Amino acid sequence: MRPPGLLFRLEHNRGIEETRQLVQTIIALTQDDIYTELRLALGEWLRYVLLPRALPEVDLIHAPVTLTEITDMMTEHSRSWTHQWRQEGRQEGEGAMLARLLAHKYGPLSEEVTQRLRQATIAQLETWSLNILDADVLEDVFRE
Repeated sequence: MRPPGLLFRLEHNRGIEETRQLVQTIIALTQDDIYTELRLALGEWLRYVLLPRALPEVDLIHAPVTLTEITDMMTEHSRSWTHQWRQEGRQEGEGAMLARLLAHKYGPLSEEVTQRLRQATIAQLETWSLNILDADVLEDVFRE
């Protein structure tokens, strides 16, 4: 795979294992000294762009800089990263399902309601999903 394709796959990765494999591939492809600056730039991008989204609880100010060190750090934090992605996926799925149910029962949703669903916690989405069964009007769904 060519480097631009690797970068695209890194940005749209499917989890920590794929990310780790992609970084290891990049390391293997950029061993030559002419790639030193590229490796440093990729390390900085991973450190300041990709990793903060994936590992918000990790202090990245003192994070590793080299690609190899970043790969090691990803190994250490793989459980929390995977858990976070599962939680985000679950939250998105529950929000999307509730949005479909609300639209079916009450008609097209306003941008305000759509935004509220996007920002809701899993606990709120679960509560609202149960409320829909007894709610006569849309506002009743959102009572806590």
